[in-house]
Amino acid sequence: MTKHPSGAGAAIWMWADQGIKTPVLRPKEKSSKLSDGNDYLRIDDAGWDGIVDSYRNLTRDYWETKAVYAQVYPDVNKVLFTPGEASVNIPVQNDFDFTNLNNIKITWSIREDEKELASGFGTIEGQPHTESTFKLPLEKLTTIGSGKTYYAWFIFTNAEGTEINRKAVELCSRLKPLPKAVPIRKISVIKAENLTIDVGEIQYIFSPKTGQFIAAGLNEKVLIKDLRPVIWHKLDRAEMSVVGKKEASEAADLNHYKQSVTAWNIEENQSNVVINATVNYLVDGKNQFTVIYKYIIEANGRMNVHYQIQTKVTAPCLPIVGMAVDAVPELNRLYWLGLGPYDAYPNKQSAPILGLWGGFSKEKETTGTKSIRWLEQSGKIGSVRITNLGYMEHYAAKPETVFILSSVLGRPEKGRKADESIPQLRTDLGEPFVGEFSIELLTTK
Repeated sequence: MTKHPSGAGAAIWMWADQGIKTPVLRPKEKSSKLSDGNDYLRIDDAGWDGIVDSYRNLTRDYWETKAVYAQVYPDVNKVLFTPGEASVNIPVQNDFDFTNLNNIKITWSIREDEKELASGFGTIEGQPHTESTFKLPLEKLTTIGSGKTYYAWFIFTNAEGTEINRKAVELCSRLKPLPKAVPIRKISVIKAENLTIDVGEIQYIFSPKTGQFIAAGLNEKVLIKDLRPVIWHKLDRAEMSVVGKKEASEAADLNHYKQSVTAWNIEENQSNVVINATVNYLVDGKNQFTVIYKYIIEANGRMNVHYQIQTKVTAPCLPIVGMAVDAVPELNRLYWLGLGPYDAYPNKQSAPILGLWGGFSKEKETTGTKSIRWLEQSGKIGSVRITNLGYMEHYAAKPETVFILSSVLGRPEKGRKADESIPQLRTDLGEPFVGEFSIELLTTK
């Protein structure tokens, strides 16, 4: 908008929620009693259209607004570099009306996944409403590792020391790293009531009756289990405004179904084992879906999962599309490389920035919807890394479960109905929802 003189708007129509979130006397039905002995009910359903709540506590939309409104920011999401070069140019936009960039402190750091390689700060010249160049030093970035992500964090602060904005710029090497040496193991296939595939110390187990992966272990210890499709969850208010209140109230819970296998085939060779399965999931007379699975277990121990989900449901669109998996309680840490720490949606990704985020699975920091490149559940007995260029959904109330999602529903502005600009997972187009990811079982370092 700032680059087009005819642009106008972007006003915050409602700063704070109008609904008052507070205990109020409940005259009829009994509720849990507070210390004064009276029955109370919390009311907060009405008036949720602000970017802070009624007590002025900051919400997710507050941070999105701050990021979108920021007057200083890198004008790229990624840049190319060659390992060993002295620096790389980062274009920085100055959207201030009067402030020169020489009044803005730029703090930077270069990172390899979670590891900080270098850091510093500086200033540059930059007239208002112009783009200037910041030379990011790269002396410490002489080599690149296989499977690593490199990026720079920038924090912009004004003369008073107040943070204006923080952004990440991915550093993409022009040179490809040497492939990481991975041991090739012998693959053994055991066909019984369940199908067991051993790859060295790694074991994958499938059920021909359900057509699904049911467990995976490392050194005879189970790490994850019950990989299953997920295309539904309890709708929040933003999702309900997209789906529609009437449609949402009439929608079936698509997580409760009876499944039946219609196709099951195993292909074996020295380099991998491929399992193709087709499974029907019947919810009720009006709702069902079919999933076509392709599991590829490689001799290096990795399992690649491909899926296609074809739906016949009454809901006009879905809130999520993907798979869910449960970790054993010993894997009590959850980290992801992607956008954080705030939730990310297809149309709201300005506030979160690229980095390595996470903590203990029961902590609030791991809760929500995150845009990821990979996630890792870990503990003393091992770790499970899932590579997925999509989203992750996780809740501290159920710490063992992670949703590995290819797509999530976009979020309209509060109180607004969705239009064609909001990414929607529509079920009336007749097209399958497609996704893929990989699973690796690793020993804890």
